[in-house]
Amino acid sequence: MSVTMSNRRDEPRVPVEWRAECKLGANLTQGLVRDVSGGGVFFTPVLPSTNGDDARMKVLSFMEPGDTVVLTYRPEWREQPMMVLATVQWVGYSHDNEIDGVGLHFQRD
Repeated sequence: MSVTMSNRRDEPRVPVEWRAECKLGANLTQGLVRDVSGGGVFFTPVLPSTNGDDARMKVLSFMEPGDTVVLTYRPEWREQPMMVLATVQWVGYSHDNEIDGVGLHFQRD
């Protein structure tokens, strides 16, 4: 599935490059948060440069819309990482970031 949330987002995005990991069950993927808003983030796995986008989508293949993941990331202004629950909104290509990844929506208490 290849979608972008550009026209459907209610809150503005801020481009960032924060190291992160995304966990769903026993699956753990290292990557980067590429943009953030008050409602969520765009996450993409970090792979060796020789692997390309096909490998990136294989890494994300265990995620489906509706899944709940644990996202751990550390903005540069924090000493300790943040850990949040997020819902997978979509998996695919982001035209805004020009890379495959996953759109995650923060779960609220």
